[in-house]
Amino acid sequence: MRRLSVAAAGALAVGLLGAAGAVLAVPRPPELVRQAYPEALPRVLGTWKAIAEEPPADIPGDTNASAQMRRTYAAGNRRLWVSVLYYARQAGRTRLPAGELLYPHSGWTEQEIRLDGLPVEAGAPMSANLLVTRFDRQRYAVVYWYQVGSRNIASDHFYRALVMYNRIVQQRSDAALVRVLMPVDNEGGLAVAREQISQFVRVFQPALAGTLPR
Repeated sequence: MRRLSVAAAGALAVGLLGAAGAVLAVPRPPELVRQAYPEALPRVLGTWKAIAEEPPADIPGDTNASAQMRRTYAAGNRRLWVSVLYYARQAGRTRLPAGELLYPHSGWTEQEIRLDGLPVEAGAPMSANLLVTRFDRQRYAVVYWYQVGSRNIASDHFYRALVMYNRIVQQRSDAALVRVLMPVDNEGGLAVAREQISQFVRVFQPALAGTLPR
C-alpha cells in the first residue's frame, strides 16, 4: 500500500510539473502600454525654475522612447539640464540603450563613481551614478539613474534583473532613464557641481515619481 501511495504521489508530482511547464510555455497576453507624463513635471522645484533655453545637443534623445522630456532649470546664475526617457515596454529595439545615451560619442569619460545616500524631499535616500565627461573643451557632471515606478536604481545589473522580473511576474517592463547634467567650471570644480545637482535631485526625484506609473 505504501509503495502504491509513493508511486501515486510521484505520478502526481510529475503531472503538476508538466502542467506548470505547459502554463509557462503558453505565450502571455500582450503587456499593457502604461502612460507616463514626464512633461507634467512642475516648472518650479524649490529654488530651481524651468527656463526657455534648449538643453545642449550633447544630451541625445531616443525616438524609440514612449515619452521623453528635456528641460533646462536655473537657480540664479546656475544652469542644469534634465532628460527623462520613458519606455512603456522594453524588448528588442525598444530596449533602453543606456550605454549609447550615457557615454559621449564625440568626447570621453574621465570618471565614474556611485553616489549613495542622496537625500530626497520624501522617502528614503537614493543612489545614483556620477559621470564626469568632456565634450570638446567643456567638462560636465552627469548624474543618472533608472526609475522603475516609485523605485530608483543606480545599478545597471539590478535594473535589468528587476525589469526581467516585472516582465515575468507583473507582465510589465516599463522604466525610465533619468539624466541630470551640469557644466563643471573652474570655480569650485566637481565638488560644487555635485552639490548643486544633489540639491536639485532632492526635490526633482519625488516629483518625477509622481508622473510615472506605479
